[in-house]
Amino acid sequence: MRKGYWRTADGREIPIKELTDKHLLNIKKWIERKAEEGLIIEYGFDDGEEVWYDRDILFGEEAKVMLGYDEICEEIKRRGLE
Repeated sequence: MRKGYWRTADGREIPIKELTDKHLLNIKKWIERKAEEGLIIEYGFDDGEEVWYDRDILFGEEAKVMLGYDEICEEIKRRGLE
């Protein structure tokens, strides 16, 4: 995720500052749930000659870092929502 932006399920990037309060709080809950359940990360490479694929599952702080949890929490705090 690009710093300062939230990527939606359909791939759009929205500045975190432009998210509605409700959306921001829902994102925080979603990230917390993913950190508990596990965040699946899939990646691979194909250059026409060689192909590889790997899959990891991140939990806890690793998942939160990957999903930009601190930025979301900072914006929630800035707005006085919690």
